[in-house]
Amino acid sequence: DERPEQAREPELRSNRSQREEELSR
Repeated sequence: DERPEQAREPELRSNRSQREEELSR
């Protein structure tokens, strides 16, 4: 049983990285 939450995990991490970069600016 594949959970959609697990598939969204990598995307959330990517968004977090982008947000951190924006804050770093």
